[in-house]
Amino acid sequence: MSRLLVVFAGLLLPLCALAKSKPSLNLNDAIRIAIAHSPKVEALKAKHQMYVESRIHAWAPSSPDFSVEFGDLEAPPGTNAQSERVYHLTQSFGFPGSAVSHGHYYSQQAQATDFEVRAAQLTMKEEVTLAFDRLETLQKELEIQKKNKAQLLHLKLFARRKMAVNTSSEVEYLLIRSEWLQSQNQISDLKLQQAGARRKLNLLLGRRLDSGLKIQFSESDLPETYDLAALKTELLSTSPDLEAAILRARAAHTRVKSAWWAVAPNITLGIGMTEEHQTAETVGFSVPLWFWWNQRSEIRAAEANELREKMNYAETKRHLLKELSALVTKTNQDAYELKLNRTKLIPWSKRAMAVAWRNYRFGTIAFSTLQAAQQNQVAAALDEVLLNQDYRDNVARISVLVGGVH
Repeated sequence: MSRLLVVFAGLLLPLCALAKSKPSLNLNDAIRIAIAHSPKVEALKAKHQMYVESRIHAWAPSSPDFSVEFGDLEAPPGTNAQSERVYHLTQSFGFPGSAVSHGHYYSQQAQATDFEVRAAQLTMKEEVTLAFDRLETLQKELEIQKKNKAQLLHLKLFARRKMAVNTSSEVEYLLIRSEWLQSQNQISDLKLQQAGARRKLNLLLGRRLDSGLKIQFSESDLPETYDLAALKTELLSTSPDLEAAILRARAAHTRVKSAWWAVAPNITLGIGMTEEHQTAETVGFSVPLWFWWNQRSEIRAAEANELREKMNYAETKRHLLKELSALVTKTNQDAYELKLNRTKLIPWSKRAMAVAWRNYRFGTIAFSTLQAAQQNQVAAALDEVLLNQDYRDNVARISVLVGGVH
């Protein structure tokens, strides 16, 4: 019996561990989930559908009118008048140019909204990328501080032994102990920041704020520099924000044409039939005689809106190019500093710390020199982590500006 229980437990424990394990979440999956749960993206998709339906409605004729007239027929003197019913069916058609203009307007607005959807998806991609970068940065900072705490603990124990044999002052021990406590406080603070960053990512993913997350971070690639001229060319041809601004300006110009087409006559076709099956066809044109007072304001408003959209396109283009230029300058600077940090500063700081620790143990250097080497090593490691986050955040923003090409 006991053997059966042991075998059963041996089979059950791996299953329990498998049930508790959570699949890790990588960046691409997180972006896909966040876009699927974005209210802004869904709202823009609904807006696009609204313009599509409005375009179909613009081409459709108005509903026909059906009426019935009751009247008395004229009768010779001395006879009784007879009543008769006459059925009328009329259909009005707008001038062909008006329907075409309205259809083009809504088609251009639908295309502009398509690019707005793309821009919103890229913005959501950027937000998730920044949240991932922040979590990775906090994780690396936490690892650095834990290593620093362990190193300080080792120094503290060594300083205590030296103080016990009167080879060092109590001040050295107290200074190291103070730095050790500060490192402990920084670890606690980083854990709190990490919890806040996880809540923010959960919010983007449409999950409960306290949901557990197992993040799978990607390997950090070697930083590369960017060519500003090439990126400007890509931005002008692929930026969804710029494409949407262009189409809105075109739609505003089409709206001006629609306002002018409103003064064109409408065509009316009609047919009437009496109870004796006598028919009469009619063709008519309706011209808005007082159009100038009513339509003039609409035309002027459409022209003002066209000017506004043209200026908005010019401002959008100027702003995007300005932001791209600043980002490329900062990104290239971060790439240079990252390479310098990884190839020289971090190796040098580690070597300096190793030499300082050896010399301090033999009593050939002062404690202040060891302390400076230890602080320099931690600062170099933290600088590398923060520079890497800044670099990747800038690259993510550049990708949004040029339409997700990079």
